Amino acid sequence: MKRALAVILGVVMVCLVAYLSWLNPAAVEFRLTPARSIHAPLSVLVILAFVVGLLLVFMAVLIQAGRRALVAWWQGRQQRRDERIENWQERGSELIWRGETQQGRVLLQKAWQRRPEDARALLVLADSFCDTGDLRRAAQLLADAASRDEANPDI
Repeated sequence: MKRALAVILGVVMVCLVAYLSWLNPAAVEFRLTPARSIHAPLSVLVILAFVVGLLLVFMAVLIQAGRRALVAWWQGRQQRRDERIENWQERGSELIWRGETQQGRVLLQKAWQRRPEDARALLVLADSFCDTGDLRRAAQLLADAASRDEANPDI
């Protein structure tokens, strides 16, 4: 339906320009500046105005679509980042529960470094140090976190 309407509109524009050209065969003076002007038939000037308007609309649509695509790309990137960090937290906790504390701690450390405002990975990491008897390391980790984010009540 939209294509048919566009074709009909195009045919009407061509007919209108042809009719104006037939009625006004003489050249018209079109002034761009006080010192510069163009002498061309009216039909050529109408076509030129139509093409300039079409280009302006195309540029506006292109800018809008580019902005929309950029926002969608950025949101997708943020979502993938958040999913990856969540996966590290879950996998790290699971590895610690299975007894593979070294690998679990590496994943939890990465998750906490990438998202320090979320204290879940930090608390599980500190808990794993407490479980293995390394209370000094757990206290140091919590003190570092508290000095970074003093407003976080979870730390």
